[in-house]
Amino acid sequence: FTMMEFYAAYWNHHDLMDFTEALLRHAARMATGSASLTYAGKPVELDKPFTRLSVRESLVVHAGLTEAESTDAAVIHARLRSLGEEPPAHWKLAQLQFGLFEAVVEEKLWQPTFIIDYPVEVSPLARASDTNPAITERFELFITGREYGNGFSELNDAEDQAARFQSQA
Repeated sequence: FTMMEFYAAYWNHHDLMDFTEALLRHAARMATGSASLTYAGKPVELDKPFTRLSVRESLVVHAGLTEAESTDAAVIHARLRSLGEEPPAHWKLAQLQFGLFEAVVEEKLWQPTFIIDYPVEVSPLARASDTNPAITERFELFITGREYGNGFSELNDAEDQAARFQSQA
């Protein structure tokens, strides 16, 4: 497995996702002659636009929650417990959502999917969204049930970053 890291001045997370998608599609075509691949006997389609879902949306699509349940800490806490997970008592909604995402959703992301709009509480290095300060300009790319990429618009406000690390601790 090879890892790549790169930075691009003046790009945001949407630019990074577009580039990552094009790069993977191009690499597949150059390596195999096609962007339609098979892994573990199942198709993986890199030719179609990669899906983009927020963490919350992924809970509705892949964990069977309703829109209302996806923002209800008590419901998510109960769901985690039903799965044999015991969420720490200090977890708030964002951590519970992310915990359920990791427990249920990740393995279901077979086709290329960018998970976006991570809560600020679980993304201390990513810049907060200008339109919604509760989420960050971050993505993770999942294919075949595994994470293949992590990117974000970098937070460059030292005071904001220190406050987030303090909150996370």
